Amino acid sequence: MSKRSRQKAKRRAEAERLRNTAAVTANAPDGLGRPSIAQIVLQRVSELNPPQTVANIKTVDVPSKQLPVVQQEDNWPDNWPRCPATCSKLEWERALQNKEHYELASLEDDLRKPWFQYPKHPYQYSEFVFCTPEMMGEMLKYMPINRDLKESWADAIARDITNDRWLQTHESIAINTQGNMHDGQHRAQGILKANKGWPIYITWNVPPEAIYVTDSGEKRKINEKLALLFPESKLTQKTAALCRSMMWGLSTRGVRYSESEIAEFAVKYAAAIAWVHRYMRAYRADLQAVIAKAVLWWGEEAVLPFVERLNKIEFTGDGDPAKALYLWLMQARQKGKRTGYANPLIYYKKTLAAIHAHVNKKSATKLYQRADDVFEWLPGWNVPENAPHKGKIFVNDPLADLPEEEESSEEDGDNQ
Repeated sequence: MSKRSRQKAKRRAEAERLRNTAAVTANAPDGLGRPSIAQIVLQRVSELNPPQTVANIKTVDVPSKQLPVVQQEDNWPDNWPRCPATCSKLEWERALQNKEHYELASLEDDLRKPWFQYPKHPYQYSEFVFCTPEMMGEMLKYMPINRDLKESWADAIARDITNDRWLQTHESIAINTQGNMHDGQHRAQGILKANKGWPIYITWNVPPEAIYVTDSGEKRKINEKLALLFPESKLTQKTAALCRSMMWGLSTRGVRYSESEIAEFAVKYAAAIAWVHRYMRAYRADLQAVIAKAVLWWGEEAVLPFVERLNKIEFTGDGDPAKALYLWLMQARQKGKRTGYANPLIYYKKTLAAIHAHVNKKSATKLYQRADDVFEWLPGWNVPENAPHKGKIFVNDPLADLPEEEESSEEDGDNQ
C-alpha cells in the first residue's frame, strides 16, 4: 500500500471513530435534559403556525364490524362512480361509504371543520376513503410543512388515475394529531390534475414529529420492481432507462413516466427488450432504445447485421455506418462524461443517424445528429401499422431462449 493510500485509510478510520464517539455522546444520559430528536422536530412543527388551530377534535370509537358482502354495482346509489376492473369492488365500496361518513360528520358539526378532521378513533388507524378533487383541494390547505412540489410526478400520477392504472399500496396519506396533512401532496395534486376521484389510503392520528422520518426508507429500484413482472428474465440495471428512452424518443423527451406506465410498456414490448438484452447488453440505454425501436419498425432481419458488425468490430469498409458509430462511441468514451462531450440525447441522435444509413444502404464516415426518430408512437404505445417489417419482427422468439451472460458493470449504462 502506498503512503497516500495509507494516509487516506487513516483519515477514514479517524472520521469513523469521531462519528461513533459523537453517536455515543449524543445518547449518553448526562443529566442536562437535552431534547430528543422527536421533541426537536415536534417543537419545530409547532413553531410553523398551521393555517388554523385545530381544537377539540371529536373522535368516535367505532366498534369493529364484520365486512359486509359486496353489493352488486346495479344496486349502488346513483351518485357512486362505477368500480373499474383494476380495483377491488369491496375496497371501492368501503371507500365510498367512508367518504359519506366523513362528509356527514363535517355537516353535522356546527364547527364545520374540514372532513379529515373528524377521525373515527382516538388512536392511529388507516382506511380507504374515496377522495374527490374537492376533498383533496381542501386537504392541501392544511399542509403547513412540505417539500417542493414536483409537477412532473403529479402529472404522472394524474395519468395513472385518468387511465384507471393507479395502484394503491399500504403507503398512506398522513393526517397528524394536529389535524394537518404532512404527507401525500403529490397524490392529492394528481387527483386535482386528473379531475377524478379515487380511493386513497389515509392514516389518522399520526405523531407530528413523524414527518422527520417520512419516506426515509430504502427506495425499491424500478428494475427490482420490473423483476417481479419478469422473474424468468435476466434484467439489467438499464432496463427501466431503456424503456424510458424508447417511450421518450425525440418528441416527448424529459417527460416523467410513472412506474405503472413503464411497467405497462415493458410488458407490451418484453420481446424487444429481451432481444436488446441479448445482443446489446453492454451498451448504453440511449443506444439500446434506438436499436429496439429499429427492430420494431424494420424487423430483426434488417437490423441484426448492423448489430453483429458493431459487436464483432468487423466492418465492411470505411463507409460502414456501424464503423462510424463504433468510432464515435470510442471517442465519446475517451472524452469522458465530465467534459460534457455527449449527453444522452446526442447518443440517441448519433445512433439514429447510423441505423438509418445502414437500413437505407448509405455510406457514412461521419455521423450527424439526426433530427427525426425511427417512428412516433401511436396512442397506447402502438407502432404505426405502416411499419416495413411486414408483420414479422423477429426470426425467432427472443423470450424462448433468454441470455445467461453476467450482469454488465458499465458505469454509464443508465444515464437518462
